[in-house]
Amino acid sequence: MKDKLNINIPVHTILYTIAPSNSGKSYFCNTQLVPKLKWDYPDLNIQYLSSDDIRRDLLGSNDIHKHDSEMLQISSQAFEYLFFKIKLLTSFPISADVIIVDSTGLSGNFRESLSALAKEVNYNLIPIVFDYSDKSDYYSYTDDRTGITVIDRHLEKLSNIQF
Repeated sequence: MKDKLNINIPVHTILYTIAPSNSGKSYFCNTQLVPKLKWDYPDLNIQYLSSDDIRRDLLGSNDIHKHDSEMLQISSQAFEYLFFKIKLLTSFPISADVIIVDSTGLSGNFRESLSALAKEVNYNLIPIVFDYSDKSDYYSYTDDRTGITVIDRHLEKLSNIQF
């Protein structure tokens, strides 16, 4: 069977996800992207940063749903920490080869800040956009805490992004 995921990216690259909540970003990163990169490039320093994992870490609990009010209340601190960690990972002597940022990426301020940081540290910046042809796929994994209205708002933001 032929390998379906062919990844060829330059070193010193920040990859970041752009997609509504519950659209499979973390699943893809954890089951496909990160394992494939580590398999194909075992000598590279590949870092994975998840905004949800950072929030949970700051709250001291792995059991908090990503849409719980506690998680939303610490977004500012979580993203401050995320950018701080990216700065550390892109500085000498660490200079991670590939950094994967798992977040919705729907905020214009977030994308602008990430772009400015990548330029500042001379890293490539590549978005991974989850643009499903069948919009119903975005709603496949909704649960009682991730309502349809959250995904509707995220889809509206996604449709307004200029690439």
